[in-house]
Amino acid sequence: LVVLTGEFKMGADSGSAVSYKTDVSSVEVNEMRATVVVPARLDTGAEGKKAGAYSAEITTNVIGDLTSTSLYSKLRDAVRNGTELYWECNLKSGSVSPTNPKYSGLVAVTLAKVGSAVGGLSQFSVTLPVNGLVATATS
Repeated sequence: LVVLTGEFKMGADSGSAVSYKTDVSSVEVNEMRATVVVPARLDTGAEGKKAGAYSAEITTNVIGDLTSTSLYSKLRDAVRNGTELYWECNLKSGSVSPTNPKYSGLVAVTLAKVGSAVGGLSQFSVTLPVNGLVATATS
């Protein structure tokens, strides 16, 4: 999958989500399970590993525009107000399909930052924990 263009939206809910694709240079959806260690047993002498609790997070690289309608401002306001945000993304432009699924969910907004080296582009990477499961739509 070569990602050239796509979509990234955030808002209070799916109906109010706004496109921020001009503010985002990358997005990753990470789903994982904790590792549960099973103690070594007398029969094998080796500890085992099992999949534990599910968790997910999204990581985006945000271009730090300071306008009131920017993604940075949306994240900053959510941090200050302690609110969760709905998010959705497609990794390719075009209709939602089995080869271009839409991922979505709610995130706890725990970070917003801004800054840059002199002469550099203001951008930052932010990883936000997803509350619950990541939804995947294919149609």
